[in-house]
Amino acid sequence: MRFEPATRYDLQLSIIIPVKDEDQNVAALAEEISNVLYTLSTFWECIWIDDGSTDTTLDELAKINRKDTCHQFISLARNYGQSAALAVGFTSARGQILVTMDGDGQNDPKNIPAMINHL
Repeated sequence: MRFEPATRYDLQLSIIIPVKDEDQNVAALAEEISNVLYTLSTFWECIWIDDGSTDTTLDELAKINRKDTCHQFISLARNYGQSAALAVGFTSARGQILVTMDGDGQNDPKNIPAMINHL
C-alpha cells in the first residue's frame, strides 16, 4: 500500500537522516526505509539533510526524491556537523513521531516499527 505525501496535520512519522559524503549508501538505505514504512498504516516522510557533501550525495538524494516524494532533502551550504544537521531536520519535520538514523546504514530500518510501537 502506498500513501501520497501527507499534509502537516496527518503526518505521523518523520525519519531524519543527516548525511555527508554518503553517495554510495543513500539509495539503498532509502529503498530499505520505503520497503519497511510502506508496510505500516501510517503517513510518513523521510528528511535527508545533506551536511555539505563534496561527492554526489546531493545528486543521489534528488534522484531518490524524484522516485518517491516521501523522501525529502535539505542541502546545507557547508558542513555544520551532525548536531546542526539534526537540528535542521527537527525544525523541518512534520511528523508527530521523530526517528533519527545514520546515513551510513548502521541503523536497520526494520527496527523502526518496533521503536514506534514502544511509544
